[in-house]
Amino acid sequence: MRKITFWLALGVLSLGAATAQAMMVQSELGYSITLPAGWVVLEKKTVKETPEIVDAAMNAAGQTQGINAIPEKVMAAVKDLIGQGKIDYYFSPDPGYNLSAYETVGSLTQAEKDTVDICASLREEMKKETEGQSTVYDCQVKRLGMRDGLFLAAEDYRMGQKYVQQMVQKDPEHILIFTVSASAKQKDVDSMKKDMMAIMQTVKVN
Repeated sequence: MRKITFWLALGVLSLGAATAQAMMVQSELGYSITLPAGWVVLEKKTVKETPEIVDAAMNAAGQTQGINAIPEKVMAAVKDLIGQGKIDYYFSPDPGYNLSAYETVGSLTQAEKDTVDICASLREEMKKETEGQSTVYDCQVKRLGMRDGLFLAAEDYRMGQKYVQQMVQKDPEHILIFTVSASAKQKDVDSMKKDMMAIMQTVKVN
């Protein structure tokens, strides 16, 4: 599942959403989050009842964001997760600047002790996935309250996308992964990191 982590935040820019103005959202994934004014929430009910809009949105994104560069198997996995409502999507007022959250199996318990090895592994994995066309700007242990966590900032030159990610230990066997993404020309990494940290301060894991 790690291979689709960074790509989860792409390609769903045209799906129906409900306006969110500085509102608190309780996710079915087991956390709550307070969104900044003007952000919108992807309605899972809409996605589940009209799955064809997922394909339409992905196809549209492929023409504007280089989504077609993503391996077909990865794309299928992303579509499946979206269709099942297993990914939360939040969109800022800036088109293409969004936040995704999903749950995966894993443990960050040893993250602080093994940070160097973990970050080296992540850099190597992303380098392999992007055929060497990527940079990991930041990788460090960053807890959410008392929960273990890992903070990451990276850029995929091939996709023309920047990502800032916060992983949080939900329970002994599961991790919540929050990813902010934007086009490389749209945002700089420092401002994205600032936005992510501000949003994560509102997150409470059940």
